[in-house]
Amino acid sequence: MKKVKTLALVALLLSLIYLGVAVFCFYQYHQVIKLFAHYGITDAEQMTIESIAQTRHRLSSGFKEFTIAGLLTFNVGIGLYRAKEWARKTWLGLISLLMLFHVLRLIMGYQLGTLILMERIIEVLLISLFALLSWRLLTDKAIKSVFFGKE
Repeated sequence: MKKVKTLALVALLLSLIYLGVAVFCFYQYHQVIKLFAHYGITDAEQMTIESIAQTRHRLSSGFKEFTIAGLLTFNVGIGLYRAKEWARKTWLGLISLLMLFHVLRLIMGYQLGTLILMERIIEVLLISLFALLSWRLLTDKAIKSVFFGKE
C-alpha cells in the first residue's frame, strides 16, 4: 500500500508541475500581447506577423494542453491515493497518453533547437520511466488486490 501512496503522490506532484507550466504559458501569452501593445502594435497587427502569431499560438496551445493534463493527472492521482480501482485503470491509460504527449512534443520541438531538444529528451525519459514503474506496480497481482472492490 505504501508503494501505491508514493506513486499517487508523485502523480500529484506531476499534476502540479503541469498546472504550473500552464500558468506560465498563460502569463507569457499575455506578456507578449502587452509588450507589443506597448510599442503600438495592435492585436490585429500582431497576428499578421508570422513569428508573433506562432509564439502566441504555441503559448495558447501550451496553456490548454497542460491545463487538461494537470487536471486529469490531479483527479486520477487523488483516486490512486484513495486506492480506487477506477483510478488504477484510468492511470494506466493516462500515463500511456502522457508518454505519447511528451514524445509528440519531442518530435514537434525538434525544429526549436538543441537546448529545447535536450529538455524534451529528458521529459520523455522521465515520463517513460514513470510509465514503466506505474505499469509494473499497478499490474502486480498483490497490488491489484489493494484496489479490488474500492470502486
